[in-house]
Amino acid sequence: MSSASDSGRKRMGGPSSRGGGKRSRVSGLEEEGREGGEVQATAANVVVAVRIHPKEREENFEEGTEDAFDDDDDDDDDLGHQGDYPCTRTFSGDILVGGQKAGSFSAHLVDRQRAGSLFHEACDAESQELQEFGCLLFSSKGAPRYPALKSDTSVARGGYIYIDTFCLNAEHRVDGATDVGAAAIRALLSLPELAGRWTVASYIADSMAVLSAEEKTAEDERRRAYFRGAPAETVKEKSSRIAGVHARMAKDARQFLRAGFAEVAHKEGGWLYLTARMMRSPPMTHAEALAVPLRLTSKTTSAGRPELTDADDQLLSALTGKGGATTATVLAAVDRFVAQGADLTRAGVLQYCAANGMLELLEPMLTRGAQINGKDGHTGATALMVAAATVSAGRSNHSQQHYTTMVSTLIALGADKNVVDNDGLSAFGHYLKGIRNINDFCATFHFGERMQKVDPMMRQMLTPVGGPTSADKKYADDH
Repeated sequence: MSSASDSGRKRMGGPSSRGGGKRSRVSGLEEEGREGGEVQATAANVVVAVRIHPKEREENFEEGTEDAFDDDDDDDDDLGHQGDYPCTRTFSGDILVGGQKAGSFSAHLVDRQRAGSLFHEACDAESQELQEFGCLLFSSKGAPRYPALKSDTSVARGGYIYIDTFCLNAEHRVDGATDVGAAAIRALLSLPELAGRWTVASYIADSMAVLSAEEKTAEDERRRAYFRGAPAETVKEKSSRIAGVHARMAKDARQFLRAGFAEVAHKEGGWLYLTARMMRSPPMTHAEALAVPLRLTSKTTSAGRPELTDADDQLLSALTGKGGATTATVLAAVDRFVAQGADLTRAGVLQYCAANGMLELLEPMLTRGAQINGKDGHTGATALMVAAATVSAGRSNHSQQHYTTMVSTLIALGADKNVVDNDGLSAFGHYLKGIRNINDFCATFHFGERMQKVDPMMRQMLTPVGGPTSADKKYADDH
């Protein structure tokens, strides 16, 4: 939800100072803080330590004057440096194994109470990922929003840590090993500088974090080739690449699961959180962490439908490139690809039309065999769900009223409001989610006058016969 210009930037900071020590034993991992802002843990008979960098001042390059460090001179907090808002701290450090540097990390700490109604705004000032995760877990005032947090009274207050990067050298990740990583994560969160300052931590699994230097070079070259106009991937090639990305993200996530984190039901997966109370439990064994199901590696597709084919992909490309083409021209292209084996339902043409306001194509697609309640092969979303999610925000080329008409038209054509997606959300839940997302955006950027409420007409059209599902209720707006 951040703007594409400066609000999505990541601020990597020069971190903190020296702290006192602590020592605790948790399920075979021995953690011991010591003077010098360092915490040690023993994993697989190897001493793992996490050490915060000495506090550094951050230069204000925009000012570029002798007074650029004035704010830092007044900063008496030993943890990293202050972010764009007084309620945020940015810090980083090293992971040591046997006394030798074996990795690094960077993180942000947001004081939710100090942030108050500026919580989402303060998160967005640090990074787009922090803002998105902050919106997922907390309201715009920093109050717990995610169901698992709302039911945990211990997180009603306290700081929020977002671990931005966590990189471990390849020799400590051989065959997916998690010993060193899990020990380092718990040591990081046990640092004396963080004592009493956080109750919730989070991390987004990174597919690049588990690559070797050579593999990263190869991946960078693949991306450069893509932007140079390399031949388009086939569906099989794309599917294989994405599966590889998800597998690497899952490998990165396992060390966090072992340290006590749990996965949030969001997007394709890999969004992880931990509370201070959860960290009191013994860490998992490697085998236990491997056994935890992850969205990233779930093979479930709606109704067991097969993956897209090249003809399906080419059909969607024809719709994407519609531009100023007439409806007749577009339908002629659709018929051509259908003759080559494309399946309108499998390709998700109705979902695409719903998202892009193509009212004029709905009936022609249905007469050509598209199923009105057909589900997306990965998320289980129907065209009605996509349209409902788009109503609150609209699109640049269509008004909200246009998408409201899209919803009513789909229902008139037989769309079932009782159908749910893979997460249990009905079309009404998608509508509620869209309302909350747009209100989060408005709260972040002070567009209070654009805040939206649930439209009674939309509620009537979209609410399932048995009422909102339990998943729908999770997205009730809290602004």
